[in-house]
Amino acid sequence: MKYKLSIALAVAACLLFFSCKKENSRTPPVVDPGSGIEYFNLHDTVVHYGSTPISFDFDGDGFSDLRFSVALIGDPILKQDIRTFRVSTGIHSKLAVSSNTEHIPMLPHGAVIPLEDFDGYQWWLVSSAILVERIENATGQIWWQGQWKDAKNKYLPFQLIDADTLKRYTGWVELTVDINTEKIILHRMALSRVAEKLVRAGEL
Repeated sequence: MKYKLSIALAVAACLLFFSCKKENSRTPPVVDPGSGIEYFNLHDTVVHYGSTPISFDFDGDGFSDLRFSVALIGDPILKQDIRTFRVSTGIHSKLAVSSNTEHIPMLPHGAVIPLEDFDGYQWWLVSSAILVERIENATGQIWWQGQWKDAKNKYLPFQLIDADTLKRYTGWVELTVDINTEKIILHRMALSRVAEKLVRAGEL
């Protein structure tokens, strides 16, 4: 079992996040003229340990607004290797994060995504939250933990902030976490192109 230095990994992850360019959805987005919502078919894109992070650049500045990745963190004291499946935002995008648990909400289809803080969650710029963790100890035992470990076609809310006007644009990502195959599956994504608009998770 290889143990990593957590601080070094965290620094490296931050440098990578802010320096690397983005990969947007391969399929051009479709804009619903009635709702002003832009839809992306993510074609069940897979994020797993060892894969290239999947990231999206909504404002076209060449840097991540939303990023899904997997990192390995070693704990030499507990003698564990932890694979963290994580979502992160940049300087112009926000995640809703619980101040107590640092969880992010797992929304059902049709749930309204509020513009303001809600249900113990606060919108934060430059955020990073763990969806699920795979933990392996020195004896080879493996277990999973995290709010999203049994998620099937659930919705992750996010916001994009206009750098000039500070207006908010709300969106969601539909995803599944499959711990049996150790991967996150990204199904669809949507972003309102109308500022300050309430959006329902998953609705077209």
